[in-house]
Amino acid sequence: MPDYAALLGDLESTCKRAAQLALEMRPKMDREVKPDGSIVTTADKAAEVYIRGRIATAMPGAPVWGEEFGYEEPNEQGLWLVDPIDGTSNFAFGQPLWGVTAAYVQDGAIQLGAICVPELDWSFAAMRGGGAFLNGARMEVLAPGAIEPYELVGYGDAKMASGHGFPGKFRHIGAFVVEAGAFATGGLRALLTNGVRMYDAAAGIVLAREVGAEVKELDGSEWKDADWTRDVRCRTFGFFPPGSNWPFSQSQ
Repeated sequence: MPDYAALLGDLESTCKRAAQLALEMRPKMDREVKPDGSIVTTADKAAEVYIRGRIATAMPGAPVWGEEFGYEEPNEQGLWLVDPIDGTSNFAFGQPLWGVTAAYVQDGAIQLGAICVPELDWSFAAMRGGGAFLNGARMEVLAPGAIEPYELVGYGDAKMASGHGFPGKFRHIGAFVVEAGAFATGGLRALLTNGVRMYDAAAGIVLAREVGAEVKELDGSEWKDADWTRDVRCRTFGFFPPGSNWPFSQSQ
């Protein structure tokens, strides 16, 4: 079995260095539009190359699924997931709401993940059953209970909030890793998203679980990591405080 604690330490430092690399490249980077209409920059590509190189050193031959350089099937060595810059549009236009994320899946579960949001001075690390940490300090477990009408609820897609009557005040950031960090630190009481791929979400999922969150699909069923290690977009799911009033009724 891999030494998960050692892997997590390496992964956190890798994400921090990749974020610094992206910042150094931003003043002179090139950008282009991908076939799906999203932006990619030379900084995205360089950051992913760097992270893949570090993974290859730590676990030679392990498969990697990264946003910019493609999908590999999981095998007996598990699967690494890499989003070199989540929130590329924010990054490309000079906003601070973006981050670098990577995670590791083994035995059908996300075992560890790291997120670096450099311009907010956030470095998250979480390990399944081992807790969640922000800038090296163990994070507190979320307060349980219902989501109140005055509390903030994040939506990964602005169209999701229309006509649902969900409780809470709508917020949309445009980078899942920033939304996940805001949820884990209490800035968002809940987070709903759709259309992401596991490389976007995996580190945020293990982070949310390690601060006590429930990770559920739209119908309230439990999220299963193993269902989403295929090269597909995830169904709508969310992070909710323990003992919340999810799934919400249309009348709430």
